Amino acid sequence: ILSFVKDFLSKTDIDSGNVRVGLITYSNEVSQEFYLNSAFTKREILELVDDVKYNFGSTNTAEALEIMRNVMFSPEKGDRADVPNFAIVLT
Repeated sequence: ILSFVKDFLSKTDIDSGNVRVGLITYSNEVSQEFYLNSAFTKREILELVDDVKYNFGSTNTAEALEIMRNVMFSPEKGDRADVPNFAIVLT
């Protein structure tokens, strides 16, 4: 899955500043890998993705979505009120 994520991000217009990327991984537990304000260039984001470790276990999608909505999409973590939020969920 991480190779798909990297391929997708490599084709995304991140360096213009119009797109911000955060990443949550989830199995039994939810891990906030990096936030919308953790990195602002494609190179930085791809390096952060390289550091992600695969978590084995069940699929706790409900908690992941809750954390995404309440934590990741918050101003403290880089959310911009005037920009729509999009999420891509891979299971």
